[in-house]
Amino acid sequence: MPFDVAAQDGVLTLTLDTPGSPINIFNHATAHQLIEIMSTVTTTTTRAVVFQTAKPHSFINGVGLLLAHAAQTYADIERASTPPWQAYRAVREAPVPTIAVIQGNCFGCGVEFALNCDYRIASDTGETQFYMTELNDYLFIPLFGSTWNLPATVGMADAIDLLLWGERWDARRAGERGLIDAVASHEDLTDQADQLVAQAIERPRQRRGAIAWHADVAAAVARARRRIAELPAEYQPVYEDALQLLITGAKQTESYDTHQRRELQRSAASALAPIGKAAYAFFYLRQMASERAAGRARDEAPVIKLGIAAQGDAARDFGAVLGRRRLPGVTLTPPESGDFRLHSPPAAGLSVVTPGVESAGDVTLRLTVAAEPTTDNEIYAPAFHTGVRLLELATRPRDGATGNPTLAPLARTLQRFGFVVARTTPTSRFVTTRLLVAYLSPLLRELANGGDAAIINRSLRAAGFIRLPGNVLGGVDLAALAQQIVPAGPGVGAEVALQTLCDTAIGDRQNPAIINALCLSLLAATLSTREERAVRDPSIIDVIARELLDFPRHLCSLCTWLKRARVGVALQDHRALELVDGATLEMARAFLAEGREFYR
Repeated sequence: MPFDVAAQDGVLTLTLDTPGSPINIFNHATAHQLIEIMSTVTTTTTRAVVFQTAKPHSFINGVGLLLAHAAQTYADIERASTPPWQAYRAVREAPVPTIAVIQGNCFGCGVEFALNCDYRIASDTGETQFYMTELNDYLFIPLFGSTWNLPATVGMADAIDLLLWGERWDARRAGERGLIDAVASHEDLTDQADQLVAQAIERPRQRRGAIAWHADVAAAVARARRRIAELPAEYQPVYEDALQLLITGAKQTESYDTHQRRELQRSAASALAPIGKAAYAFFYLRQMASERAAGRARDEAPVIKLGIAAQGDAARDFGAVLGRRRLPGVTLTPPESGDFRLHSPPAAGLSVVTPGVESAGDVTLRLTVAAEPTTDNEIYAPAFHTGVRLLELATRPRDGATGNPTLAPLARTLQRFGFVVARTTPTSRFVTTRLLVAYLSPLLRELANGGDAAIINRSLRAAGFIRLPGNVLGGVDLAALAQQIVPAGPGVGAEVALQTLCDTAIGDRQNPAIINALCLSLLAATLSTREERAVRDPSIIDVIARELLDFPRHLCSLCTWLKRARVGVALQDHRALELVDGATLEMARAFLAEGREFYR
């Protein structure tokens, strides 16, 4: 059964451990067992109910996506969502205090489940993160009460940031903003949870009501509406629906049951819409790329020592981030004693070797734009300082090998720290650099031809790119990047053009040739990556494009978008052909004539 049930001194402890899954999923088996358990809870038999996880890296990660995937009609979603909703409702209406003890990721319906508990405590580790996935990843509205509960719990402004804009909160931030009631270290979580349970029994909490609608709340709503108006047109209706649900949930002018029915209707409509269907298909590509990086996730997390070099800005910066995200089983050590030694490359770009010390591998940290790997194993993250979670874990192939299998524990550990890890084996250029250059090159050619940066930005936004060049390149070394785009010279012209793209606002007009040229350029980069065998399958390219370039969600992924029909349209746009070079055109025409698509 999903829940292990234990009782002591009137405290019922339910420990969730979804069978056969590396994460906890609130599926129908979980829902039915919980409904049955909660039906037996009375004030005469039980003093409190505690929910915890047997998987330290996962509290509850999802159910909404599974419902949306299987649904073809509103009736499908209504039928599939009824058991989870009844289980959530049983927790909400429990006659005794309910306490969520949160370790690991608490995503989507996991946040919604915790909000239906009276009290929440979280472990302060790098794996404990709170994130509303539904709208931000999959373009559908959550359906288990968050639009009612979030405003009352964290206030309207923070509810908007969580639900609409996808802020990720660690345990400390969640505690500061009121999403959880207490934060504990991993070592002290059990003791502090026991104290919270005792307090809850003594002072049961009253459910929060409507929030006061004052000027700051109205201003937060107005800001959200202005931001929604700047989203791609296809996205605006679902975001406006989500905001309106937050408003009615905050005001609570209708009953909870009425609001729930409205939330279900709008959630179903968004999940059944074509853009929702396309967006959540990316879930499976992300899972595939994750397994390619670290192997199939298991309940047991690797126990490793990471040796962080004292010298080198990149290593120090990266080490500081890891140090702030403490992780059970991971120890940060001096480089000479680590299982993996993380260091910055010296000026010559040669690997740093510690004589006489054996480890699983020296790993160079490259946090600035570069052309190609210079050491056997590199963590390459040129957009690290902009907050991008992507790490390209690049292994130079040796003697026909396709990667270093000993890096899998490192990849898994970096994933636990919250990074998105893409495993590659590039020979001529980092895959991240290749895609970034392919994205920017047509844009710079358009500027060189007298194009308007404002029109370029509007064209990107209309196509579904929410993060524009100014967001993608913020904090990136533009001079180093310009060298990659214009390798024959110092790249001053390209650097100025890049800065112009970053500094220019969105215009009122768009140019379809921009997106057609982008299609051809990204196709050439993807084909080159495939021919080089730098990735094991296209899902890795798709994850890099999503994390680095914010590739539009409603198009599912870059490689699903790059179909022969789409390339054929781009090749018919003579204005677009002026924005790419001859080699790119040759590859596109060959792909159209006889090439195999990336997914069959």
